Amino acid sequence: MLRHAVLEDVPDVYAVFQTYPHIFPHMRFDRTQRFVAAGQCIWQDGVVITYQTYQKTVRLGDYVAPRGSISLHQIVKSAAAVVGAAARIFTIFLHEYVPTRLVLSVRADNTSAWQFYERHGLQRVGTVCWQQQGHPLPGYVYEWIQAVDNPLF
Repeated sequence: MLRHAVLEDVPDVYAVFQTYPHIFPHMRFDRTQRFVAAGQCIWQDGVVITYQTYQKTVRLGDYVAPRGSISLHQIVKSAAAVVGAAARIFTIFLHEYVPTRLVLSVRADNTSAWQFYERHGLQRVGTVCWQQQGHPLPGYVYEWIQAVDNPLF
């Protein structure tokens, strides 16, 4: 079982996002606090995962995520996290917290992130395009489906 962050952890969790301002410019202190308060933030071994369950069908670019899908918002590790910690925590997250389907979107220029997802069995299923300061910011949509007969590890 992974450890969820508590309100006392918010400054430490937020500090991890601040080390990557070019990737997470949208992660403000209050947004981090809301994820933690909602029980949607894992904080273990220097790794942060924020997520939520979609309550309705959601369109992500040209992909439609069904109701009940788990949406991965961010995964990030602190500089103090040991090598391999993010992969280990993410694998546990997939098998313990994703009952059926995980979906996420990632910037196309974040090569290390989408390569990480592909190494962990996620499939690219669509594209999305955001706007940043009036300029297009292309991205990819990924999906992972829990196999019914898949042993946990």
